[in-house]
Amino acid sequence: MIDSFFISNYKSIRRAALSCKRINVFIGEPNSGKSNILEALSLLGNPVFTDGMLSKQILRYKTLGDIFYDFNINRPILIQGGNINTALEYAVRENGVPENEFQLTITDGKTSHNHSPFKIGHNGELKGDGTYPDSAFKYYQYKRLDNFQVQFLSSLSTPFGENLPALLLSNEDYRAWASDFFASKGFNLTLKPAENEINISKIINNAIYSYPYQSVSETLQRVVFYMMAIKSNKNAILLLDEPETNTFPFYTKFLGESMALDKANQYFITTHNPYLLINLIEKTSFEDINVCVATMNDDYTTEIITLSQTQLEQVLDLNSDVFFNLDAIID
Repeated sequence: MIDSFFISNYKSIRRAALSCKRINVFIGEPNSGKSNILEALSLLGNPVFTDGMLSKQILRYKTLGDIFYDFNINRPILIQGGNINTALEYAVRENGVPENEFQLTITDGKTSHNHSPFKIGHNGELKGDGTYPDSAFKYYQYKRLDNFQVQFLSSLSTPFGENLPALLLSNEDYRAWASDFFASKGFNLTLKPAENEINISKIINNAIYSYPYQSVSETLQRVVFYMMAIKSNKNAILLLDEPETNTFPFYTKFLGESMALDKANQYFITTHNPYLLINLIEKTSFEDINVCVATMNDDYTTEIITLSQTQLEQVLDLNSDVFFNLDAIID
């Protein structure tokens, strides 16, 4: 668990710092920079490279210069959280000659560990492997997957959970939870180890009808994904960008309560959903929760405003109308 973070020169964030609690929720109007905060924090974890590219799906860029504040690549992106420090900067040789590429350096603040930087091209292509320290930061984002991967890890793999079948196969408690969850909908959980697949099945007149996991409703898939992220991690820092998207309100409330009651992990969450927000506030003591309003200032920079206990009580009073009255709360 980290006590604070600092971000500078990342997209709309010129400078931002926050004293952190166990649950940290970011709300605000669209394009206020909420997702930018989580994206920046994701760079404190293991960098996500997909097909040899720094993930464009997570960091949302066309060329790497897009993620620098005002596209100014002469100023490095600096991110600090706990003992992890990340710097993304334009690579320059010792003689001052630019290398026409960027370098991403992640260190843990220990002088005995020298971590070599990743070399990255303007389009995000990985040009040279680097090293990184062990990190508790984990960015999870639901994605409907066509195929899973065989990865026997103790937790759900980041960012998309490609090891879900292997995780369920290797852990009886997780398998029992998922089985009970689908049973509540009248289906049986079916695991196919040889094919590394998940099916759900129903029995009609002693005949078994199986359906691929890809055909399961998005709400149910999202609940399984985020619950496995919660259950399989311990002492992790979980970064969740609008986890309630496309989820039926009952399960949005359920996810909020599950996060609030989970004392084993720290959370950084963005949301536009009153059901998630209200349940997080109601189920978490004030000492354990930050609710922060992200605003876009006149100079197009993101500002983070942390709500007081009195303001949180206003949020609860407004209930589902809270997102229509953010200006009134912070004025």
